[in-house]
Amino acid sequence: MSALPWWLDALIALSLLVGAVFSLLAAWALFRLEEVRLRLHVASLAGSVGLGGVLLGSALYFGYQHSMLPREGLILLFVLLTTPLSAQALGNAVSALYPHAVPVVPSSAESKGEGQ
Repeated sequence: MSALPWWLDALIALSLLVGAVFSLLAAWALFRLEEVRLRLHVASLAGSVGLGGVLLGSALYFGYQHSMLPREGLILLFVLLTTPLSAQALGNAVSALYPHAVPVVPSSAESKGEGQ
């Protein structure tokens, strides 16, 4: 097994770091944001980007060491297809079960009084 070139090591480390930061942002958003739909939106977006960074680092490492397998690409495709759908379904379920508990953020026109 040969050592990786320094530039590939740096690229793998950068992609893993970016993925970890976005995953941490998704976890932070779950605890900090007040409205349920905002939590779902930020967590699904940041979680997908975070997983993409980690999978990119994995693909670069294993693609250089071994033959390139489509495993990481298939995982990312599955996550990118299912995450928005599940977040939308959860948001609709929360809105249907608790219609008065989930405040709807007014648009900027309504908050300025222009919609009257």
